[in-house]
Order: sequence, then C-alpha cells, then structure tokens
Amino acid sequence: MAPSLPDGRDPDDYSSSSHEDIRNDGEEQVATNDNDGNLDPTAAFTAAFRLFALPPELRHYIYSFLIPQSLTITFKHHTPERSSRYTSGAYWASKGVKKDGSVIQIGGDPFHKHTQVRRHHHFKVELQLLRLSKFFCNDVQSVLYGQNTYKFTVHGKSLVPISLRSPMIFGAIGQTQDTLSQLRNLRHIHIDVVAENYHWAVKRQRARLEYFVEILKMHADNADKKSLLEHLKVNFTMTPGDFVFPRDIEESMFGLESLVSLRGIRHVEFTGLPDWFTNCMQLAIKGQSGDVEMADWPLMEVKRSTNSVSNRMKVRWISSRKWYQPTLNWKKFAEQNGVDVPEDIDKFWATVG
Repeated sequence: MAPSLPDGRDPDDYSSSSHEDIRNDGEEQVATNDNDGNLDPTAAFTAAFRLFALPPELRHYIYSFLIPQSLTITFKHHTPERSSRYTSGAYWASKGVKKDGSVIQIGGDPFHKHTQVRRHHHFKVELQLLRLSKFFCNDVQSVLYGQNTYKFTVHGKSLVPISLRSPMIFGAIGQTQDTLSQLRNLRHIHIDVVAENYHWAVKRQRARLEYFVEILKMHADNADKKSLLEHLKVNFTMTPGDFVFPRDIEESMFGLESLVSLRGIRHVEFTGLPDWFTNCMQLAIKGQSGDVEMADWPLMEVKRSTNSVSNRMKVRWISSRKWYQPTLNWKKFAEQNGVDVPEDIDKFWATVG
C-alpha cells in the first residue's frame, strides 16, 4: 500500500511537476514531488492545522503552554524604590499558586535586573492569542477566566485616589474599564477580607464589597444581570496584631452583608465567621432560601451645630443603628431556614443610646 500524506491523500494524486503547490479550498499548501516525479520526503508540508476541529479538552491542553491554567492567581501592588527611564512607576505583580502549593510569577517583572531569572521563573502570558479572531479570543478567555481562581484582598485601610469605591480591590483587572468588564467571566473567586474593628474600616469594607458586587452585575450581559460566577470563597480574618476577641469579629463581620446581592451561586464557602452567620450567608448567596429582609431600625432625634462659628443647633432624625450593627434581619432569616442561632442574638439589634 502506498504511503499517504498527512492530509490523507495519496501521493499519486498530486501532479508530477517539480515542487508543485496544491491548494484545497484555499487552506492547504503541500510541496511533494522532486524533478523525477517521486515523493520528496524532505518536502515541507504547510497544510493548515485545524485547531478548532480538536475536542475542547485537547485545545485547552495546548493553551496551558501559552496562558495560565488551573492556578490561584493573586495580585500585589508594587511601587519601585527609585525610578529611572526603565521604571515608569507603580505596577501590579501577578502570582499563580499551583495545586501542589508551588508559586510562579505570571508575566514578566519589568523591574527585574536579571533576565535569566525572569525567563525561567516567570510564566509568560501570550496575550496575542486574544487578537487572532473573535472565536479564538472567546475560547482562550474561557480558559483564562474560567479555569483559574482569582484571589482578591479587601481590607479597611484608606486607598488613594478613591477609597470607598476603589477599583484597586480588583488588582490588575481594575486598571481600565475594558479589563473591569472581564470580571463577569470569572467562574472562581476567592476574597480575603482582612477586617479591623473600628468605624471607618467597617464602612470602607462594606462599601468596597458593595462596589465589587455592583461591578460584577454591571457587566453581565443577560437580563437577570447575573455574572458567570460559580464558586465563591470568602476568608474572613482580623488584621494581624494583638489577641483577637470574639467581640472584635462580631463588630466587623456585618460588613460582609453587601455580598448578599450575589444570588444564585452554586458553591459558596465562608471561613473565619461564627457558624450561624456562615450558614446564613451561604444560604442567602445560593439564593435557595428566600430574601433577607431589611432590619427595622428606629429613628432618633439629634441636635447638630449648623456651623463652627454659630451656636445655632439644628434638629435631625438619624438611624439608631451603630456602625457595627447589621442592616439586615438575620434572626428572622435564620428562623425561617432552621439555622441554630446563639441565645443572645438579640444583642445585635439592641438600640444603643
């Protein structure tokens, strides 16, 4: 039996002309024959490789050599100690953690002096793949954003130039509106909430998590404004320092209430919180146990000075809720869903004079 070529055709099917180019529908080009009309084994085959004819599993395996895959990706903001013509300013460094715990640097570090170290210890992301075609771009993005876990850190410290609704919580993804729009494509998100038990820290965290949810919904392209998020993990910790008392956690944990607006997520995990609040948050975000009602906080009358010079006082009515108290009625939600609550749970909604 005569040997067949990589395109499946018999060599005799080709013309005997020297190095004749054969094209099939404008896609394949094969140089096969020598001057005597025989098959030239050294001829270069330039037939087009039908990548999209492969199963998705094989395509994604090929992509794994070109883009990060199956990693937990983190972002850290760096500011060079001194600038020069080669260092333009602050930048985001991205790292990937493999399942075995090993860490690799994603992308080149523009301020690394040793190119040998940079080449062997950094994973170069071939972003030019996203520019080949729309179909290719969508296929690559499904791996880049769908098969990696993206880890973000939300703390209560001040940020500049925008503090409460800061895009810096998204790391490198928050640099432009175009990159922000990719947040809806993330399937796996891990949020590290580093809390502090004072007013402004809780207020900032509540606002930043609210902004986080808002951005995810803003760029959703369906009628229900849902992202593609499937797995959400939230790790709640207090700022490292002195001994942490249970009261410190109780005065900081309700800043997570903003995440309740993320509904319909299949896999939800919370760590570092009291068991009853963990169960309530997971049920609420999965969207299978009804809505959490707003807490009914009474108004209280206060007198405020109109300005620093005059002694005039103006009466205002404000909510009696303190910064560490919840805005939602978690007690009623827990009772409706059979969640065991502590005996002193009413203390969270007690009016403080």
